[in-house]
Amino acid sequence: MYPLDGNRFAVGRDPAHRGGDVWTADAGMAMMENEPWSGMLLTLGSIDKASHMWGGITDTGTYPPGSDEEQAHLRFIAKTADDQVGRIMQKLRDLHMLKDTLVVLTTDHAGQPAKHFNGVNTAGHSDFNWYYGATQNGTFLDPSPSLAPLLATNNVRFTYQDSAIRTWLTDTSDDAKRTAAKAMATLPDVIATYRLDGRHYRLVKPNLRAMSFHELVYWLAHGQEIVDTMAAPYAADVVGLLRDNTSYGVAGDHGGAQRPVQEIPIVFAGGDVGRRDSAYPLRSVDILPTILRKLGIPARPGLDGHAVTLPK
Repeated sequence: MYPLDGNRFAVGRDPAHRGGDVWTADAGMAMMENEPWSGMLLTLGSIDKASHMWGGITDTGTYPPGSDEEQAHLRFIAKTADDQVGRIMQKLRDLHMLKDTLVVLTTDHAGQPAKHFNGVNTAGHSDFNWYYGATQNGTFLDPSPSLAPLLATNNVRFTYQDSAIRTWLTDTSDDAKRTAAKAMATLPDVIATYRLDGRHYRLVKPNLRAMSFHELVYWLAHGQEIVDTMAAPYAADVVGLLRDNTSYGVAGDHGGAQRPVQEIPIVFAGGDVGRRDSAYPLRSVDILPTILRKLGIPARPGLDGHAVTLPK
């Protein structure tokens, strides 16, 4: 899958040196046995890599068991990740630690397939789909033609696009931001554009006709809330949100206000946590306050999010 990484993301064939998520689980369990640990963050990253490559639910092929092709695709990778979660939970039981350990299973984002793909689908072009401009990590000046109206403003310092478009400008006056946002609104599959105004974004140009009914309902309820989470002094000057199942970057993508990428699993287990679902609409920002409450640790004043009482 990523040959220069060896088995960093795939399990590999050497039973003595498993890679990918098996290695992550092995390392975590070794720490449990040998270190005086009080907290641990384990990242099972293979699903993220494979989903970006193949587009999540669109990766439906079957491949010879044990082959490199099988290991690079989601069916194998998802089962491998699931198996590692089971192994970790069993290790906690074996060490008699499970009742004293709070386990949180979550993800940084969900995924969506790029049914509407506005990048250039050729080998070696993915970085140019994601980036336009000069950075410390390289110069990317071969953009997708889809960005032409935005670049024609001659005011783009840097732009980054996955399932949203984020653009930093040279001239950052309000008039220049409005001009860029209006140009961005003409790009394929853009549903709304915003300009940065202090700690918030201001809606400049909605494109209601670009949305399905379900997209419109979700955008009206959550679009402003989500885009404001990006606001900061260093944030993009202009942001364009995209319709569902749209990407400028890669086959499988994330990053916008779309419902498919905002809804993620959040599971608490171990200790005396019960099996009932919480009725509270939990968010990622609520995870840390919830952990602190469960552990009896006072939260710092001003900590984002709300602590949720876990079911027993």
